[in-house]
Amino acid sequence: MKKRDPQHRDQARRRTTVFSRWFPTLLAMFVLVAPIQIQADAVAGAANAQSAAASPYASPDVASSPSSAERIAAHALLVEQIERALAEGAIRPGLELTTKALELAQAIGDPLRIGVTQSLHAQLLAAMGDLEAANAEYVRAGRSLAGAPALAAANRLNQANLAARLARFDEAMTAYREVADGASERGDEELAARALVNAWRARVEA
Repeated sequence: MKKRDPQHRDQARRRTTVFSRWFPTLLAMFVLVAPIQIQADAVAGAANAQSAAASPYASPDVASSPSSAERIAAHALLVEQIERALAEGAIRPGLELTTKALELAQAIGDPLRIGVTQSLHAQLLAAMGDLEAANAEYVRAGRSLAGAPALAAANRLNQANLAARLARFDEAMTAYREVADGASERGDEELAARALVNAWRARVEA
């Protein structure tokens, strides 16, 4: 029998420890196969008073607000509105908002804001059934979020869930392991447990 190297044994031990610790809550966590939304406040502070606009999907007017701080606030508001659109199933308004949010993020020049917007765009594409386009957008988001491990992991977990939905179970399992190992190393046991639960479910469905 081939012996496992020490690093492989350590990684397996970490996965087992996290899985065992969270075992009592596994049944309640099956819903976590749904995409994780990357919240607006993960990349920029709370939205400003424009959030009280009459339409829940009204876009902020940045033409008259060209400063960097105002662009950042406007992008945060757009992200918040996109998340609301996703939660309410308002896919087309969400896609329109995503286009504007991506333009703003690119104008700001912040890879994290770009990546967050791309990841939300991928969720919207998946929700409307364009799964291959969604996967490609998750890949782009992953590259943009490379400098933010926690955000990149949330995006990668969503991509793994999509791979499972596409019945690409080997691809999904690889991604789940990456997320679980990385989260465990960062001490994020909740995310590690989510990845392990979703990996178990994908293995059952394979």
